[in-house]
Amino acid sequence: MLVVVLIVCTIIGGLAGILWVDLEYPKDSGLQAKLEEGYEISWPLEDRVERKKLDGWEVVVLNVEGKPHILKVRSYPSNHVLMKKRL
Repeated sequence: MLVVVLIVCTIIGGLAGILWVDLEYPKDSGLQAKLEEGYEISWPLEDRVERKKLDGWEVVVLNVEGKPHILKVRSYPSNHVLMKKRL
């Protein structure tokens, strides 16, 4: 599955970049209001992302200056990644 993701990301302009934000960024930027129209959102630790994908969650990917970016929050021992799940 990782190979497929890498191929798709390469086709659409390279691997996804990282947009480092704080936990309030989705609300303050208006992203949360857009996502909550059809999705539940969550900030799992990076090491739980693959597990959450099995439960129907997907990583939120934003287009920033024409390139895909994922949103992360720095944390210890693992960073958080913004994910969404269709309601």
